[in-house]
Amino acid sequence: MRPWGMTPSNIESMISNQSRILAVLLIVIVADSVCAENAKEVVVSSAKELKGIKAKKITWKKDGAKMVLIPSTAKIVRKSTFDRLGDPIVKAVEIKGPNPVPFYMD
Repeated sequence: MRPWGMTPSNIESMISNQSRILAVLLIVIVADSVCAENAKEVVVSSAKELKGIKAKKITWKKDGAKMVLIPSTAKIVRKSTFDRLGDPIVKAVEIKGPNPVPFYMD
């Protein structure tokens, strides 16, 4: 039973219109997320201001250089043993990798 006398061609056109609307909404969402990513850029004038900044891109105020966060590639390896009571004892902590600290680079 078809609702309100709809024919198969009307139903097909309604489904195709819904898929078009969905496609347009997805495009708008993707475009908005790209624009929002660019808005996360911060302007910094001194090295002291870099502490605590979580932004992936910053602009250096003095020369206008765009800087990007280079993440840490170090792996922290904890070697632990247990005492007679079963409590963990950390014997050594190794930092393996070429870049132990994240930094900004232009």
